[in-house]
Amino acid sequence: MNFNLTEEQRAIQDMARSLAQSDTPPSAAQLNELGLFGITTPEEFGGFGMGLTELLLCLEQLSASHAGTARTLVVHNLHCIGSLLECGSDSQKQRWLPLLSSGECVGTFARVNAEGEARNVVQGANAGLLVVEHGGQYSLLEGPVVDAQAVESLGFHGAELVDFQVSSTLEPLQGVPRQAMAGARLGMAAIAVGIANAALRHGVVYAQERTQFGAPISNFQAIQWKIADSAMALDAARLMTWSAAYSADNGQPFGSKAAKAANVALQAAVSVTDHAVQIHGGYGYTEEFPVCGLYQDARACWLADGGLSNDRDDIGAALVASV
Repeated sequence: MNFNLTEEQRAIQDMARSLAQSDTPPSAAQLNELGLFGITTPEEFGGFGMGLTELLLCLEQLSASHAGTARTLVVHNLHCIGSLLECGSDSQKQRWLPLLSSGECVGTFARVNAEGEARNVVQGANAGLLVVEHGGQYSLLEGPVVDAQAVESLGFHGAELVDFQVSSTLEPLQGVPRQAMAGARLGMAAIAVGIANAALRHGVVYAQERTQFGAPISNFQAIQWKIADSAMALDAARLMTWSAAYSADNGQPFGSKAAKAANVALQAAVSVTDHAVQIHGGYGYTEEFPVCGLYQDARACWLADGGLSNDRDDIGAALVASV
């Protein structure tokens, strides 16, 4: 297993890093110009045909400052396009994939409860196509949805969450898009890794600049242990995420790996951002410093798509079935 990035992958990583350095989230036009709406879509449908690894590299970099944008790319590329590629009919693919990969249409994903309600749907009011899961069945819902109610979120600013009632006719997909859902979990893992990496970096810089008793607080053991614990959690999360992506891109089973990576990465994001906030002291929970927003995004990751409980269910079930 080789984790050395190719020149093309480094270029993609650098491009996403430059987007993340802007104070304002990248616009849809910028994302489309860089091909991020169709990065993993096969070329026959107008995409770039790249692997999951390339998308995860982008998500990690973007999440350093624009996790809401990264979340939008997850639901568009992995939940929506991924489900179409895996379970869509030929006519569904021919109709929707060129529109989605060109950025002309935004895709998203919604879980619908027994009352027909979809909650906290990313870009739900802007989506032209929604992949809907209802009672274990997956279907397509053509947008725009009616009477979407905006949801104010603590994290993932820019993801534009909404609630709505499903009242339109659903068009069934052919089966359950398990690989697409596993890929989406890896997308969330990459976002969590990006958040944790940024929080660690900000924490180290602040610890070197902040002085107490005539010395930088980075000299103190208590601070160094927080930094060390953060670095170990981050490295474990990143390696597990890349390992699962390698399996996916090489046609190997990766569902259990994706669940493990997402679980570890989400926990790492919360613990690392918490350490970073503590290193900053009282300033850490003010909007004057970036770690405040990173902490909020980490908590949003924890709750997205069912959070850690779904991952643990799948990991445990897979291990029990294998014995």
